[in-house]
Amino acid sequence: VLKNEINEFDNSIKEFRGSFRKTAPFRFDGECSLAFNIIENFATTLDDLEVKIKDLREKEDLFELPSTHFPEIGETRIEIEQLTILWNFKRDVDKVYEGWKK
Repeated sequence: VLKNEINEFDNSIKEFRGSFRKTAPFRFDGECSLAFNIIENFATTLDDLEVKIKDLREKEDLFELPSTHFPEIGETRIEIEQLTILWNFKRDVDKVYEGWKK
């Protein structure tokens, strides 16, 4: 039963990762605030997935099963942090540019 739960969860992580790669603001022409909203939504979902991973790891320990690794989670966390830095930089550049136009 636990193996099935882990497999289903692994599939949901892969779906999340696919959605992130398709819709995260890697290339984006809209407002910075919209990009930040998208990033925040993904970060919140990722936080929820990490809570579920902790729960699954506790169950694996209880039944003395080897820990399942989900590399997509770490990769996505790093990319979310990088996107946040990038969009902060873009917002700062936009502010400076607007100041020059005045």
